[in-house]
Amino acid sequence: KLFIMAKKSYSFTIPQSDFVNTLNNRNKVLVEYAQQENILLKVFNMFNGFNLADVLTRITLLNQFYSTAILDIGSMANNIVNVPNVQSRLLNGETCVVSDIAKVQHHTKVWTHMSFASKFASFHNPAAYPILDRMVMDVFCELKKRGFFVKNTKFSRESLRSNYKLYKDVYDEFMLLSGIKAIQYNGRTSNYKDVDNYLWASRKIKSLDPVDPRITNAPTEYNQIVNNFLNSQL
Repeated sequence: KLFIMAKKSYSFTIPQSDFVNTLNNRNKVLVEYAQQENILLKVFNMFNGFNLADVLTRITLLNQFYSTAILDIGSMANNIVNVPNVQSRLLNGETCVVSDIAKVQHHTKVWTHMSFASKFASFHNPAAYPILDRMVMDVFCELKKRGFFVKNTKFSRESLRSNYKLYKDVYDEFMLLSGIKAIQYNGRTSNYKDVDNYLWASRKIKSLDPVDPRITNAPTEYNQIVNNFLNSQL
């Protein structure tokens, strides 16, 4: 088996030096990704309205850079424009607005694009919305098996994927128990965006992504990636 057997209790603390150094190295080592993020931030700032043209501009670039698999961008843009009070809800950090953004009708079927919706929300309010990411979910599920979580102990990968409030609750507990919540970065308390970049950059810098052609010498088993991340990084 690739996964380590669960323990009765399991804990770790991420050192501030490792957290800060990883984020700082991210911009040096993963230049293309950092550039894409900066471009998206500028686009979300310049085309910041919730009219159809501005929303379509933002989600087109977000879909391209983050590979969010939105095939019908027009329907998604119309859905976002028609979400009641979407702008104020995003600014206020309302969790359920992510689910409202995610659900869009393509012809006769309703699709739920929760990962895309979390990314869209995060670029509007990074302090309020963690990005729903497959690697993060796998890390959380493995930590649950090891007995890391105290409050959230019965979630599954599928429940994390479909229930954004639950995902955010687990994310908050991870930040608290790992010590990240208390870490200072760039003169402020670390936020979801910092944590997402830290977890993501740790994997990328260590060449642990088997599908990205820009990263070489990667393992082929995704479960082993999660184990390597947990065993060597955390």
